Amino acid sequence: MTDVDIHLGQHRFLSRAAVILIRGGKLLICRENGASWCYLPGGRIKAGEDSLSAAKREIQEEMGQAVGPLKLSYLLENFFENEGQFTHEIGFYYLAESPPDLPEQPFDNQFDLTSAFEWVSLERLEEAQLMPPFLRSALLNLPSEGVRHLVSRR
Repeated sequence: MTDVDIHLGQHRFLSRAAVILIRGGKLLICRENGASWCYLPGGRIKAGEDSLSAAKREIQEEMGQAVGPLKLSYLLENFFENEGQFTHEIGFYYLAESPPDLPEQPFDNQFDLTSAFEWVSLERLEEAQLMPPFLRSALLNLPSEGVRHLVSRR
């Protein structure tokens, strides 16, 4: 299957599913080698795939284990520019309990060896440069019920 990642001239449209894993006041993030910013585990949704299945598949690919149950917490319409490319991203952010056997120390992404996972204190998300930026404050006040729909333009 092909990723939902469409290029329309200078514009790009993509769809992403990510998983929020919190353990002991720390968030599991992924950082590419040498990058100053980080993001949540997850990735592109494939054509014909629903966001929940994509979130489960991405965690299985990246960490080699299943996660669940997943609860949709945020739906984000994210508009941003990166190196002259205007991007419209639809992001589905699922909350899940952290699998107990995930290491406390940084560990490699099994699917993309140019990135690794690490735990970051929720109070240090600004310093960690978590992307997209809305997450830096949103994760401190997760919705107890329902789904929050947000629009971010930067």
